[in-house]
Amino acid sequence: MDRRTALALALALIVFAVFTSLQARYAPRRPVLPRPDSTQAAAPAVPGAQPGSLAPATGERSPGGLSAAAVTIVAEKHSVIETPLYRAEFSNRGARLVDFQLKRFAAAHGASNFSEHPGKLPGRGQEVPEADRVRLTGEPTFGLDLGSGASLHSLAATTFAVTESTDAAGAVRALTYSSQDSSGLYVRQTWRVRPDSYMLDLEVETRGVPAGWRLNDYSLTMRSWPLATEANPQNDLRGLRAVSLVGKDLHRDGASGLVGKSPKLHEGVAHWAGVQSHYFLAIVATPVVDGRAATGAGFNRTVSRDLLERLPPNTKPLEPAAEGSLVMPLPASGAGVQHLIAYFGPADYFALARQSGSLDLERAVDMGFTWLVPVSKLLLWLLRAVNGVVQNFGITILILATLVRVVLHPLNMTSMKSMRSMQRLKPEMDRIKDKYKDDAQAQNAATMALYKENGVNPAGGCLPMVLQMPLFFAMY
Repeated sequence: MDRRTALALALALIVFAVFTSLQARYAPRRPVLPRPDSTQAAAPAVPGAQPGSLAPATGERSPGGLSAAAVTIVAEKHSVIETPLYRAEFSNRGARLVDFQLKRFAAAHGASNFSEHPGKLPGRGQEVPEADRVRLTGEPTFGLDLGSGASLHSLAATTFAVTESTDAAGAVRALTYSSQDSSGLYVRQTWRVRPDSYMLDLEVETRGVPAGWRLNDYSLTMRSWPLATEANPQNDLRGLRAVSLVGKDLHRDGASGLVGKSPKLHEGVAHWAGVQSHYFLAIVATPVVDGRAATGAGFNRTVSRDLLERLPPNTKPLEPAAEGSLVMPLPASGAGVQHLIAYFGPADYFALARQSGSLDLERAVDMGFTWLVPVSKLLLWLLRAVNGVVQNFGITILILATLVRVVLHPLNMTSMKSMRSMQRLKPEMDRIKDKYKDDAQAQNAATMALYKENGVNPAGGCLPMVLQMPLFFAMY
């Protein structure tokens, strides 16, 4: 590394350190919006009031023909599964997953608003206070309904019986939700914890589906969460989408492109489906029975007033949201149990590859074009290794960029030498052009002879640059 490069790196480190310090102290604060008049009537909280396929809005007809307003409201019970990694909250109304908190990840726009106070972020691996955690709260985040598409029979208003199974310490390690109506229709979901993992095992049992409904499948739907995890919500929005693996084809349907349009249907052997933002995933996968299809849908969600006050100025009160559904076949015999896997957590390529096995959940992480994946994996491994030592992503990126420059130094030197050789030959090349200006063939022959005589490769300046391009693409 020459003196100028070393000096530039040192100056970059100094500027980064000073900028971080000044940003934490002098970053602009968002003005607090006035609270609405307390005399204004508040809208009643109705389960399933958010649009989308997981629950019908108040007074709307569900796809199955049941009116949410016509259902007798009974007491709702919430149950919690908690591990060192997450806190998952379920409701017996619809057997929905209503909240999923990641204990070791801090949201940029939580109660402490770390986007304005980056210096106060908890250390890596530390448990984050509940009000500041990344929350995959899709209102709800997950739900199971019978049927699919236009024949969907929503279970959002169905009240399920719940059974909690605990370990020796009294912590809930399994939840079973079951419901049976007078017609004999029986639906059961059982969730089980996997130690030290963001994966949960899900068991689904169905029997007695009325023949008159003419159903041969059911839907497992994931819904995205408010865009509060990144300092710039627009960055999160660009990565917000429904994602699925059908056959060998990976489908990514952006939330913004889905809003106001019919759901996208991807038919075939579906392995998994869900939603993802820039850094987080919620996916349901079928390791045994092949799914029939995957769908992606979008709608606009109203941002809560509390969150809107913490988001950057001029943030719109409506934001796109995505839903990803895995359509599974009902057992051919009319009754049976199917085993699935659900994942709610960070988009960690290596952790997903290690835990998901043949399910290929790591393909949900965007690593670039297929031919770039090996290079991207190498750079990601280096990034994680360096950050594991320095514990600062800003410095890690500077170090990684320096390492890349060092690795590419021989190619850069070859390119520079070739260009200098070409510059030295320029007077001779000009004379050849003047001498053979009326004979292009003789001019080319004389030019090539000049290159050969001086040991110059005319492509020597460009080829090293072309060889570097995959590395630059992968870093991006």
